[in-house]
Amino acid sequence: MPSPAVLSVDLSALARNFHTLEALTGAPVHPVVKADGYGLGADACAGRLMAEGARTFFVARTAEGVALRAALGSTPEIYVLDGCLEGAATELRAAGLRPVLNHPRQMQAWREAGGGACGGQIGTGMN
Repeated sequence: MPSPAVLSVDLSALARNFHTLEALTGAPVHPVVKADGYGLGADACAGRLMAEGARTFFVARTAEGVALRAALGSTPEIYVLDGCLEGAATELRAAGLRPVLNHPRQMQAWREAGGGACGGQIGTGMN
């Protein structure tokens, strides 16, 4: 039996929250839209946030980044939190994605693939 539940996403509220965070911090906000925008629809949420001025986004997986790039076009910077997993460098570069590198092997793989802009994650031992 289908569930009677309905989820409505208020993209105007999302936009207001985005602007409130920017106003409070005085710095650009870079939305994380991993896991399909936490189930809210990454394309819709990121599209609205891009219309509001967001220019950098974060996703968890390469496939999410590829899908978001297809939805948003070439303008925004899209970082992949998984980094440059084995065999992903070619796909990351082809889609213009920026890996968040978190291991020397990822750094080497990214460099060997031609490198380019990326992020770095430094473990603090907290985990």
